[in-house]
Amino acid sequence: MNVPSLPIRPAPVSRWLGLMLTLSMSSLPLATHAQPAVGISFSGQPTSFLVQSEPYAVQGFGRARLGMSMDEVKASIAADYPQVISTREDDNAVDRTRSMAILVPALAPAPGRATISFVFGHRSQRLAAINIAWVLEGEPSAAQREALLAAGTQLTSGLVGYQWDVGSFIRGHVPAPGTLIMFSGRDAQGGGAEVRLDGVALDMEQRIASAGAPARPAVKVPAPGGAARLRYSLVSQVERPDVYRLVPGSF
Repeated sequence: MNVPSLPIRPAPVSRWLGLMLTLSMSSLPLATHAQPAVGISFSGQPTSFLVQSEPYAVQGFGRARLGMSMDEVKASIAADYPQVISTREDDNAVDRTRSMAILVPALAPAPGRATISFVFGHRSQRLAAINIAWVLEGEPSAAQREALLAAGTQLTSGLVGYQWDVGSFIRGHVPAPGTLIMFSGRDAQGGGAEVRLDGVALDMEQRIASAGAPARPAVKVPAPGGAARLRYSLVSQVERPDVYRLVPGSF
């Protein structure tokens, strides 16, 4: 099946997640403000996928379901990941959310260790976001970076076959050099899903210098130096995150 055309308008999943993912051992620096696009890339986009007859609904990862209590999430972790290397809990003093992260020795589809972060909302105390991160430290080889890209393709193929409203998702968005949002979408209930890569080589289909600028020829952009990262993120509400907010006029 041919790959559908790429919508250009970015969904705001990253901006919401940047508020919620607080553990330094697991979180990647998601942008908290809109950034101008530097290009569009088909790198890693699935060329075939199973077409679903229903809209996608963001629900959770493994046995962990968005909306669960912390005790329920801990029970799901015990069932899904019997070989947890380490666990960490933390509080965000600004958002007043509670976070828990686990490090596991392996997690498909990407190679190596993975960190899974669970973020619980300020008011509800229920699971509001899940962030899975695979990080290749140091200077990964080209083959290792390609394996990470292939894993991102696999995750993306599990999303693109569903029905998404026009304008509710993007594919192949490059918000900054060395960063590729393979897929970012918002479901009908306001939940968000995102697959994001940092530190891999890209085939740039076009570069956007300014609004209305003509597309330029495709160019190969080599991987930047340093670590490579793949992140798969799920949130319950993109537009209305369950975080602490000051009451107007309270100070």
